[in-house]
Amino acid sequence: MNGPIPAARDDCIRFVSRDPLQRSVGRTQELAAGHSFNFGGDALNHRISDLGHIVAEVVGGVRVIQQDAMADPRDYRVSFEKIRRVLGFEPRYTVAAGVQEVAAAVRRDAALRAYQTPVYHNVHALKETFATPRRRREDEAPQPRLARA
Repeated sequence: MNGPIPAARDDCIRFVSRDPLQRSVGRTQELAAGHSFNFGGDALNHRISDLGHIVAEVVGGVRVIQQDAMADPRDYRVSFEKIRRVLGFEPRYTVAAGVQEVAAAVRRDAALRAYQTPVYHNVHALKETFATPRRRREDEAPQPRLARA
């Protein structure tokens, strides 16, 4: 990590590892037909500030800076009641286990440590996209039309 993790106190986010999808797809096609589900479990609803502290604890050497949250009337807490009731699904992994998995992958693969490159960073990718002038159709030379026989 480069520097502290800014974390608003009250914003929420859900964490979903790949495990829920892997375990559920094979056995649930008939049960899930016509339904949509939030994959995960109630224990995976976390405030962003909590996630920052989990990352700091798992990764180490990271400082979390608490920032005052801007007023946001949206509710990001997700209900997993339906997937539990219809499919009997409960996740096996915690957020900390997911962070450990990601941290281990980043330690193994140097390319993943380049997280500031546009391929991994939405803001940088958008800046790069919009900084490059786009070609317009009218900028192109007219293509000769072939005569029909």
